[in-house]
Amino acid sequence: MVINELHIRSDFRNLKGLDLKFDTTHTTNIIIGNNGAGKSNILEAFSSIFGTLYYGDKPEFEFDFSLRYHTSLGNNVVISSIADRGFKMRVDDNLIPFSDKRFLPKRVICNYSGEDRRIYEAYYEKIYRDFYSQVVHSKGNDTLKMVYVDKDIWRTILLIMLVTRNEHEAYDSFFRDVLGLEDNNAVSVKIQIDEKELERWKRNPNPAYFYIQTLTDQIAPDTSISITDINKSGESAESLFNYMVNAQRVIQSIHINLKGFDSGFMSEGEKKLMVVKFILESIADEDSLVLLDEPDSHIHISRKKELKDYFDSFDHRDNIVTSHSPTMTATFEDKAIIMLDVDGGYAKVIDRDKQQIVSELTRDMWSLQEQNIFLTSHKDILLLEGEWDEAYLTAAKKAFHNNGEFADIDFACLPCGGAEQLVRLQSRFTPKAGQMLFAFWDADKAGIEAMRKVFNDNYRIENFGIARKTGSVWFAFYPRWRKDIPNFNVEDYFTKRVIRSYISSFESLVDIVSRDTLKKKMANDCDEGRMSYRDLMHFNKVFELIRRIKQADAAGESAILK
Repeated sequence: MVINELHIRSDFRNLKGLDLKFDTTHTTNIIIGNNGAGKSNILEAFSSIFGTLYYGDKPEFEFDFSLRYHTSLGNNVVISSIADRGFKMRVDDNLIPFSDKRFLPKRVICNYSGEDRRIYEAYYEKIYRDFYSQVVHSKGNDTLKMVYVDKDIWRTILLIMLVTRNEHEAYDSFFRDVLGLEDNNAVSVKIQIDEKELERWKRNPNPAYFYIQTLTDQIAPDTSISITDINKSGESAESLFNYMVNAQRVIQSIHINLKGFDSGFMSEGEKKLMVVKFILESIADEDSLVLLDEPDSHIHISRKKELKDYFDSFDHRDNIVTSHSPTMTATFEDKAIIMLDVDGGYAKVIDRDKQQIVSELTRDMWSLQEQNIFLTSHKDILLLEGEWDEAYLTAAKKAFHNNGEFADIDFACLPCGGAEQLVRLQSRFTPKAGQMLFAFWDADKAGIEAMRKVFNDNYRIENFGIARKTGSVWFAFYPRWRKDIPNFNVEDYFTKRVIRSYISSFESLVDIVSRDTLKKKMANDCDEGRMSYRDLMHFNKVFELIRRIKQADAAGESAILK
């Protein structure tokens, strides 16, 4: 199946009014955003909808929504539940009753990485409890439709992968390349069974019962059993998983020893990679929806690309992934990335055009995760000419704050590099409530020409004043701290003593090469915290102007002339 769209119409967590459109040319879409943006809430929304569709007695959903997806056979499915319109499910424009489950995913599989069990308790626990009761009484299907995989089930998954490694190249590769386990000869397993619970199953035997009963014949107290004894009948990995899930209360514990060490000493990253591989390889298929919460967490940076490649190798799966990782995000194409922000307490999708604008303005200097941080920031934003301006102003802000000055001034920076990019940004980028945009230019020939382009030559530079607003952006030249510098640049805030010290640090004039070399060295020292308050003190002129502009803006003014 392929999810096309999900629209949440009423209150649910912070998702009210959220319109999600997934890129159908990719089987994996990744949702990124800061903490609290609503990434995990989206996984909960899918769990809530499908939990009701699978196991609800009637179409009573937690919230109003509309959902569209395509099945593996190409059926167009549109499901909606809206308070004043009721429940509707259309398949290829034909109305289908709530009781008809044929066009639902075969399974929804949710892999949650955190310690919080809210999503399990809210949407999976009752399903598991009822399902187990039906299995014990042989009244239900032996395949669970809503599968929750968390950190506690990894031993079961490890056991199944070991048992079936000869049938799965991906499993064998994992054990060889990641764990260094050439074969199963160095593996021993102990399984503890709850005999009283198993006795209950005798009254209504089912396939899982017969499997567990066969398994107990091989188990002696405090005795390890071989991998081959666990699966003598040659069951598939999916069947074994179904049995294990069905028998969750019968199997009390599993202990696996790998080459002389307890499997519990596997790293969190190894466990995570193993679980994701198992989900995609064995319990998901072309009719499944897989929800993965930060599957790359704890995975070594060198293996994050491997994880993305593994997603791509299953081009008939539909995966929705959340992540915080810039490295992981960078492996996805832009179309497959959904950036979330919070506006007025509710999640919203950042417009793709804004993503493109920021990507172009930063000239690929920022990763998508860094772009997301900028786009979701609620701080004021400084739009700057050069790539080094950001280093200077950020270091100055830190120095002033540490000295107890300008505590009311905070901002994020975006180097733009030219008037054309700034014009495009100001016309399409709307600041958030309470957020302001400031653009600062060097007061030299290039800066003056850039400012003329922004204002379309509708002013004379001598009448520009101190600052002017057009659209949502306030523009200003860097205010001079010395009147004797005719073409004032941002680097002129550094004193002559500082400039001389840098020049003298080069062994010869040839080493300096250009003014940019000097600027870069100064910016690097700012980034590394090697600039003192004394070195940066004249940047106070910028901060004082920011404060004046904020006051003028609050008063409804659009220019500061004196």
